[in-house]
Amino acid sequence: MEKENSEFGRFLKVLNDPDQENEMDDNEKVYNKQIANDDEWDCLSPPRTFINGVGSRYYNMTYPKKGFAVIFNHYEFLNGSTKRQGTDEDVTKLKKCLKYLQFEVKVHTDVTKDEIETYITQYSEKNYTNYSSLLIVILTHGDVDTIEAYDTSYHPKILWNSFTVDRCPTLIGKPKMFFFQCCRGREIDPGYEMVQRDGKQESFLVKLPPEEDFLFVYPTALGIFALINF
Repeated sequence: MEKENSEFGRFLKVLNDPDQENEMDDNEKVYNKQIANDDEWDCLSPPRTFINGVGSRYYNMTYPKKGFAVIFNHYEFLNGSTKRQGTDEDVTKLKKCLKYLQFEVKVHTDVTKDEIETYITQYSEKNYTNYSSLLIVILTHGDVDTIEAYDTSYHPKILWNSFTVDRCPTLIGKPKMFFFQCCRGREIDPGYEMVQRDGKQESFLVKLPPEEDFLFVYPTALGIFALINF
């Protein structure tokens, strides 16, 4: 099927066309359906249930609400850090995308560290029984181990600490996603120029990141011991 006739193609068209805002909201026919194949019966079960100690292979995304999303958007900073030009455009597109995917969306702009902690506490106390997932997005400046609020920097761990199984039981077995748009250090990725050819044998230069197609998998969260079964 051609891209423009596919659901993904229609989604991109809506996302990039501000005149189709209404179409973004009226999306039940596209996404209000069972995503899994008929033989993937376990996605109809409660959230990632454990049978005989083994977790289900699929998350249940069939709750009344697909997810709850929080966007912390930072444009300017008290310490004089560079204003993040273009961040409001990112928020606009994120909101369109997430609403299209049937997420409930909350946006907080230029909030302090204390305000972020207050919001996180409030959201961790929310009842997510009718939600399939949680998404938190941070648009800000950052360094190796810290990210910036309006007034000071902080360790991003405060964003997910309140959503652990003991603190937020209605999200047990449901995906909790954290997206960061920020620097993670001061080095510049130089990239590498490569020659590529298209189907017509025409050559052109592209610049690829050194770690393209790398996948890094760790057994634990940062700072936690890893155990081995033997």
